[in-house]
Amino acid sequence: MYQEVHNTSFPFEHCWNVLRHQPKWFETYQKKIPKRSRNPTSSPSTPELVNLEEDEISRDAHIQLERPIGKKKEKERLKKLKSQDTTISPLVDLLIDMKEDRKKGTEKKLEMLEKSYIIHVEKASLEKLKEERIMMMDTSGMSPMQQEYYYQRQIEIIESRRKSNISE
Repeated sequence: MYQEVHNTSFPFEHCWNVLRHQPKWFETYQKKIPKRSRNPTSSPSTPELVNLEEDEISRDAHIQLERPIGKKKEKERLKKLKSQDTTISPLVDLLIDMKEDRKKGTEKKLEMLEKSYIIHVEKASLEKLKEERIMMMDTSGMSPMQQEYYYQRQIEIIESRRKSNISE
């Protein structure tokens, strides 16, 4: 075929010997093989026809091979896969984001609870210190009104402690 087009022998015959059995070249070669005509002018002893017969034997042995995927078909297949992934991917990303947000929210709640507990403990210890200061207060140098205030407060502290001891 090359010789017919270029009027010279094919310079890469060693490449052809390797590639001619590949499905891609096999299909191309099969399309270009002229069908044998019953024309008596064509002689069967031409080298081209002998090569064709040899190739026909090897062609029959390689019929089961599938042709490799071409670049265009591979790109289309990847494009389809990518489009399918993009329809699923936003949903997966959204679920992952929601899960992370929930986890962050839970962590913030725990952190706030710990802080409120610490604040509660500190308030209780400050209240205890305040009560102790009131109970230990020396009222002898105070006015009668101040003395009355501290006396009332001391009674309230004692009663609250009695209630807490009874409830325990």
